[in-house]
Amino acid sequence: MILFFLTAFGLGWLFQLLAAYSPFWLAATMWTPALGALLEL
Repeated sequence: MILFFLTAFGLGWLFQLLAAYSPFWLAATMWTPALGALLEL
C-alpha cells in the first residue's frame, strides 16, 4: 500500500515536471489521481 502511494506520488511529480515544459502533459497530470483511484477499487 505504501509502495503504491510512493509510486503514485512519484508519477504525479514526474507528470507535473513534464507539464511545466509541455502543456500536453497537463491532461495526464489531471488524470493521474483518477487512474490511481480506479486502481484502488
